[in-house]
Amino acid sequence: MLPAIAALVGFLGLAPQGQIAERRFDVQGWRITVSQDRFTGAVACRAVHRGMSLSANTLVFRFGRNVDTSKAVYRLDLGPAYSVVDQPADEDVRHMVEVEAPLGNPSAGFVALPVSQLAGVRRVDIRANVKSAPQSFDVSGLTAALQLETAQACFTAQDLQRPTLTSAPAIGAAPQ
Repeated sequence: MLPAIAALVGFLGLAPQGQIAERRFDVQGWRITVSQDRFTGAVACRAVHRGMSLSANTLVFRFGRNVDTSKAVYRLDLGPAYSVVDQPADEDVRHMVEVEAPLGNPSAGFVALPVSQLAGVRRVDIRANVKSAPQSFDVSGLTAALQLETAQACFTAQDLQRPTLTSAPAIGAAPQ
């Protein structure tokens, strides 16, 4: 009897609300979860898509905790190869890697690229290290994911200092 009453209360929406309200959106392959604290009104977002996640102004590619990505090489839309060592990562990503990194692998299997480099890019190929085969990532829906995050008040350009995706990629010198 009690379970039936609990189910009815939940079905009618009479149950007490939690402190965090979550909404999920699917945009061009990206799963975006928007969480809002009902008490403070603070909004936090998480955007993920097949081995990728957004962290502030950085797109993070995940290769597995035990994969050493410290000397990874990447290509944008089958262009020339560049070293990830030359790319700046934001402090959130650096902190995430430091917290999750095993002692024997400080890279923790992450490769981080600035979102500003991915303007107009449809595909990113990354070779995590010389022992691994390159992996391809479809980033064509990234702009739509960023637009949804903006519309959901996940951030403002001033909050995150996220560059717009209208400029051409600024890429450093190719690896030797």
